[in-house]
Amino acid sequence: DTDAFVPGPERREALLISVGALDPSKNHAMALRVAALRPAGQDFKVVIVADREMGEHADALRRLARELKVHLDIKVRISRPELIALYGRAMAAVYCPFEEPFGLTALEAMACGTPVLGRREGGLIETIVAGKSGYLYMDDPAPFGERLAEWVRDAALYRKFSDAARQHVTTHWDQSELAQLTATQIEVTFRPDM
Repeated sequence: DTDAFVPGPERREALLISVGALDPSKNHAMALRVAALRPAGQDFKVVIVADREMGEHADALRRLARELKVHLDIKVRISRPELIALYGRAMAAVYCPFEEPFGLTALEAMACGTPVLGRREGGLIETIVAGKSGYLYMDDPAPFGERLAEWVRDAALYRKFSDAARQHVTTHWDQSELAQLTATQIEVTFRPDM
């Protein structure tokens, strides 16, 4: 819903957001590892947003954050406006789940003008335009840290990615556009005269 998920303030915070169930398969640890690199000398805070807290995994993430000396905030069951505000404040969404078939989080972030640092597999290959609306890598946090450092150093480059992320979603993934595309495909696929 690109009418609800809209860009936040022009100036972004040293904040990384990771959204998804508190489950190892969502790989929230990658956001902590990227923040631990201190891209461009910045101390990035990591906010994980989840639908529910799963004790053991949440505890493991908190331990990892302490080991890496990264500030971590886990938010559970927040409102949609709170989520949109977090996307709008974040410099990037780190979205690196394993074998994610689609990945709505990436689209929500990009609709808010927040570029995505994502795992190069599954649905993210389709939703993120690598090198334009974000970057796709596998399991090494270093390239993510390098890209984030570039964005910190070059505000114009960051703005280009932010604008491209929003444009990509509004052009290709807006719910009204998808509804029209789906209706057209159904009409062509199931024409009665065939």
